[in-house]
Order: sequence, then C-alpha cells, then structure tokens
Amino acid sequence: MICLADGNWANPVVVSAEGTSCYPRFNGDGTKLVWTQTVAGFSDIYILVGGTAQSVTSDGVSWYADFSPNGDWLAYQSNGELRIMSLKDSESECVVKGVDLICPPVWVTKGLVGRIYFVSRSADGTTNLYVVSPRARDKDLSGVAIITANCASVFLTRGFIS
Repeated sequence: MICLADGNWANPVVVSAEGTSCYPRFNGDGTKLVWTQTVAGFSDIYILVGGTAQSVTSDGVSWYADFSPNGDWLAYQSNGELRIMSLKDSESECVVKGVDLICPPVWVTKGLVGRIYFVSRSADGTTNLYVVSPRARDKDLSGVAIITANCASVFLTRGFIS
C-alpha cells in the first residue's frame, strides 16, 4: 500500500491498496510519483499525477522505475531490458538488453549529457554498477560500461539523504 500524508501526518490518502506496492519515487519537483505494483505475481509500473493513479505498463513484468531529471521520461526494467518511456506519448524503447536489475535505476543529467546508472545481477550472481547514455538503443549488457564490478551491496540515490 502507498499512503501519502501532509507534513503533520494528519490527512493520509491511500494511493494504492491492491497487491504489493514498492519502490516509490518522486520526480524532481514532487508533482509525480511512480512505483511498482505487484498483484498475483504480475508487476507493472504505476504513476500518480494530479491525484490520479494510472498504470503506465500492462505487461505484468515491469518494475524498478525512476524519472528522468526533467520528469518527462521513465527508466525501468521490463522483460530483461532497461527501457525508457516518454510520459508524453507512452512510447517505450529498449536501451540495454540482458539486464536483471536489483534496484531502480538513477537517471542524471549534467549539462547536456545524460546518464542512466543501474545495478544488474549477472548469471554468476554478482552485481555490477553500470552506466549508459539514455540515447543508446538495443545495446547488449556486455557492451555497457561497468563502473564498479562485484558490488556487495548497493544503494543508488539522487539528491540528499536525511
């Protein structure tokens, strides 16, 4: 369940109730919320905009979503692919094939250069931290730059932790 409340926890609002809700992420200005909703073993990405929650995927195999820095795109995993989706027209494209994410990706922009950082589990069970351009299409994981190999424990975040 995802429940939102005001600063005093006085006016809680349940956003999702059915199944298991996990990995909630706000966009940069706090106007949108994305999360994974799992019901009967099928996982999809949901988004809350202006008080209305809606599914943005319906394949039953999508999870681990996060917003682009401008909030217009999502990066997420679906069917072993790191995908990006435009929230303007719902068009989705594969960036990297052969991924098994263990946490939501983090999409950052510095100047005109964008990068998506993600942690994927390999066939031998090790986890590696990768970086890829969001402009890449249909890259095989073996061709993506590894930042750190054999990560024992990883927690990716954007912004401040308090």
